[in-house]
Amino acid sequence: MRRGKRLQSNIMYLLAGFLVALLLGPMVGRLYMKDSGGNNVAQGSEMAQDSSMVLTKVHHEAVRDGALDWILEAASAQLQDMGRKGRFFRLNISLFDADKSETKVNAQDGNVDFVSNDFTLENLVRVTNQSYVLTSDKVVYTNAQKMLRSPGAVKVEGPSLDVVADSMEYDLEKKEAMFKGNVVAIIGGT
Repeated sequence: MRRGKRLQSNIMYLLAGFLVALLLGPMVGRLYMKDSGGNNVAQGSEMAQDSSMVLTKVHHEAVRDGALDWILEAASAQLQDMGRKGRFFRLNISLFDADKSETKVNAQDGNVDFVSNDFTLENLVRVTNQSYVLTSDKVVYTNAQKMLRSPGAVKVEGPSLDVVADSMEYDLEKKEAMFKGNVVAIIGGT
């Protein structure tokens, strides 16, 4: 009889532990979002308090007038404002011009507004257009104007031109760049 009570008590403890793990597991899991490789993407302290949904392995395509405007891929995202905005981690964005040329933008994190299709990328931002590469800490894209802006220090490297400046703007449609503040350029590249 005593052995039966001990077995029944052990089963009750096991069930209670299972229920606690079942209830607390998802809460603890949200504190450290992981990508498919098991790497931490965002810790709980980085998550916005008003996030309405947290996603992993995100793929989004923005279409304008029936043509593909840009593609966003990210390791994870926090959607806010009923999905109208989002904060993304480890993201890659491909922007497509009217002539079908592609500009690729990579960053550690960024915010996207799905209503205007504007975005702000931060932390190790890298923009590649053909053989030119722009690096900066922050890049802002305005979709209505098809304009990339780097409000902080920027470096552009390419086969025929290397430039560093305090800030810059790049018009994707006109394919024109304007550098401002402490501009140093090497014509002919490195």
